Amino acid sequence: MGDGFDGKCAVVTGGTRGIGAAIAQAFMKAGCPTIAAGPKQEGEGARAGSEFTGIELRPLDVTSEASVAELVRDLERIDFVVNCAANQATAADPDGHSVTWTLQ
Repeated sequence: MGDGFDGKCAVVTGGTRGIGAAIAQAFMKAGCPTIAAGPKQEGEGARAGSEFTGIELRPLDVTSEASVAELVRDLERIDFVVNCAANQATAADPDGHSVTWTLQ
């Protein structure tokens, strides 16, 4: 990422782990104030990690309009939104093979 992040705001859903966390860290390292949003328990666990120093962690349930509204309620602006939130389900198909679905 380059220059031009002064005064801008990035919000990364699913930003408390995995690819979302890496994206949030990249925004922060580029000088962009960053909010990493994810399930409350993930955010609480991430608070202990030094890789989140300088990143604001906020709880988010992407299936809840109220949770999304609370996430952005006090923000004056949002310049970048990256959606890395997803749910995964694993089950067996009719033949007994393991199948994984990812809902985004």
